[in-house]
Amino acid sequence: MKKEIPRKIIHLVIQAQELALKIGIPNILQPGLVKEMIISEILGHDLIHSKRDADACDNNDPSIISELLT
Repeated sequence: MKKEIPRKIIHLVIQAQELALKIGIPNILQPGLVKEMIISEILGHDLIHSKRDADACDNNDPSIISELLT
């Protein structure tokens, strides 16, 4: 049972990475990315997954950007 839980977590991370690749995210384990995804979803913003840009932008006006401090 004890080893089963980490295996399930690894399987879910692999599934998450497969989904992330479909939207252009090359590394789902990039530091802070999952937290930024959660916060941008709560705020109704679009995630910007590049490390060199802001974290999110307004889904109606992409010129309005946000730095999500997580």
